[in-house]
Amino acid sequence: MFNTELKEFILSRMRHSEGNLKPVIVIDDNTKLSKCYLVNDTLTDFILQTDSHAKLLCLRVNKTAEWQIKKTKIQKSSKSNKEKIRLCDLLESKYILNHKLQSKDNNEIEKI
Repeated sequence: MFNTELKEFILSRMRHSEGNLKPVIVIDDNTKLSKCYLVNDTLTDFILQTDSHAKLLCLRVNKTAEWQIKKTKIQKSSKSNKEKIRLCDLLESKYILNHKLQSKDNNEIEKI
């Protein structure tokens, strides 16, 4: 959730390390589309970027949105650490490494 509290936390971390400012990519859980934000010159707020560079960056992130959303759900779940690691490894195999999973593993990931 890209709410006021999270924005302020990110801005405080950026103020702490001014030389290492990066764009902030926010993924909508429902649409799985992303938006790119840059911090303003005074490090007090974010500016939505709509130029072609930001659009390209968002397109790259959109491909991994499903993986990122499911990984977050696993990490926030009440499963054991061992089970979380196993499920995250399966997600990485499917979405990042593009491996074909066994139907049992694939069904387990789709339940997430």
